Amino acid sequence: MGWGTITGGGTDGLYTLALDYGSATRDQWLAGIDSWILQLNIQIAGREAAVLDAQAKTEAAQAALQELINDLASGPEDQSPRLMAEIGIATAKFAQAQAAEDAVRIPRDAMIQERNGLAKRKRDLESAVVTGTKQAWCVDLTEDATGYVATIEIPGEDQAVLIAPGGRQPVLTRDGILTAREVMSPEQVFLAAALLPGVQKFKPTYRKGTITYVDADANIANVLLDKANSSAASLDINQTPTLNGVPVRYMECDAAAFEVGSRVVVEFEGQSWQSPRVIGFVDHPQPCTWIVEPEYINGSEQNSALFCLRPGVFDSIYPGAEITCWVNGSGPYALDQLYYDNSVGPFGPPVSYELEGGFGIVFYRDLIGGTYNTYTSQNVFPMGVINGSGDPVWDTEVMRVSLSFYGPGSPVLGSRGEHGAIVITIGSGTGEYVPAIGFPPQIMDAPQRNIAEFVIQSGSETVLHFAATDFGYSLTPGFPDVDYGVSFVKGVPFRHVPGSPNRYSRLEYSFIGS
Repeated sequence: MGWGTITGGGTDGLYTLALDYGSATRDQWLAGIDSWILQLNIQIAGREAAVLDAQAKTEAAQAALQELINDLASGPEDQSPRLMAEIGIATAKFAQAQAAEDAVRIPRDAMIQERNGLAKRKRDLESAVVTGTKQAWCVDLTEDATGYVATIEIPGEDQAVLIAPGGRQPVLTRDGILTAREVMSPEQVFLAAALLPGVQKFKPTYRKGTITYVDADANIANVLLDKANSSAASLDINQTPTLNGVPVRYMECDAAAFEVGSRVVVEFEGQSWQSPRVIGFVDHPQPCTWIVEPEYINGSEQNSALFCLRPGVFDSIYPGAEITCWVNGSGPYALDQLYYDNSVGPFGPPVSYELEGGFGIVFYRDLIGGTYNTYTSQNVFPMGVINGSGDPVWDTEVMRVSLSFYGPGSPVLGSRGEHGAIVITIGSGTGEYVPAIGFPPQIMDAPQRNIAEFVIQSGSETVLHFAATDFGYSLTPGFPDVDYGVSFVKGVPFRHVPGSPNRYSRLEYSFIGS
């Protein structure tokens, strides 16, 4: 783990990343070496005169000894005793001179050798590659990261380098520093090399893999890990080939962004093989497009909304999208193409009405007769069915299904509606449960709840596919200060906002549409 500096890119989560494996440490080494060499040069120069003087004395003593040896070899025999005595004295003086020379030369030579070693170390450092530039994917779809960012090295060394989720800034105690061996001390290099494969296997950080199963509702996935080998002797460093039931933590939508075959990054929390979690994609990170959370209109929490999180997606819904709906298991019911309609009065189904900054489409479903009912609407939430006399009445056998589409930047939604939202209303015309006639109890602990499944398509592309229940009864989901229970949702991740009760649960339901 380490850090890098973004120097460009960002589109689709792909960046140009400047990496540094210890340039500051190298520069400190180089500055220290230069200073060290300078001091050695001074000391070597200071000892040079003494070494030269000692060498001259050694040479003189050697010459005197050699002269006596020559005289012994060529002189008369009667001079031999005297010459032998003098040779003995000269030999001792020569030995003393050599010792005196060694006393000043050896330290000087050691300094020269040290200087040569430092010069080699300097050349090695200067030629070491401690910086580089790479194309690196952010593991999530963050396109506006800048400056210093934390990096992910897989599998615990820089065989693959990615950018941490959100392009966050590095934290030393969490991310550490990736350092080139060339700028380490020999002891550090040995220790790192000796420990590397063990740390990679038994204190893992990240792995790459492929999703083989994903449950967006339970927010888990099974992952087939890539083979991982350490640079140390190519040792296998995976403890198991697969990880099952892995939690997914990804942007705002978690597992909803993934599918079978997705190439993913697994993080091991606390560096424990027993605590994996999927945190993003190896490349081409996917967007979180929709999320369900309580909606506030004019400061009032009124119902549930699917907020669009990506620009341009909502534009594909209007005006050419088509909606297919299943109500309590029956259907499909194809709704006409969405359109604005400023008129007010009884309509045949479906009814489209204009909203501030958007438009809506609502229909009633007769739960027994299998026919639509007509009604008039003069506000966001239609208040009833129109009878033959044109008067609104309640019909206990009628279920209302309403989708209200608020375009990007709608003033009704405020800043949270930057990219548009769809408001959901599912309920009956009474303050009681409407039995889900002929619909099997597929909803956990709420078999009496009404359920609607929607497929919204633009051309051949499915823009949105989800199912949701009411909150238990009446014109749900709930009004202020009234506890209408919990809504069950499938196909769109939900987020509980601060100050709002936990109003959503995963829906146990098998999609009918495709």
